[in-house]
Amino acid sequence: MGAFATVVLAQGLSNSFPVFLLPLSDELGGLRSVAASAFSAHNLVMGLVGTVVDALMRRLGEPIVAGASAPCSGPSPSATVWGRLSGRGSAA
Repeated sequence: MGAFATVVLAQGLSNSFPVFLLPLSDELGGLRSVAASAFSAHNLVMGLVGTVVDALMRRLGEPIVAGASAPCSGPSPSATVWGRLSGRGSAA
């Protein structure tokens, strides 16, 4: 149930960008096409990186890949190697 709620929350936040596209471009004074292109590039990169990470997790195992990615995740306690490997982190 926790994983389901996490996925729904993450997808909801990520896919709500079009709702904020017009106000965001008006506030920052930029073109909508530039903001939409940045969002499209983000989705493309996430899709490509996701396939690589999936292959690594299948080959090396989830704890190893999650632990190796911890330094890239930032300083939050759930992003530490121990938090991920113990099941209290975001990748568990």
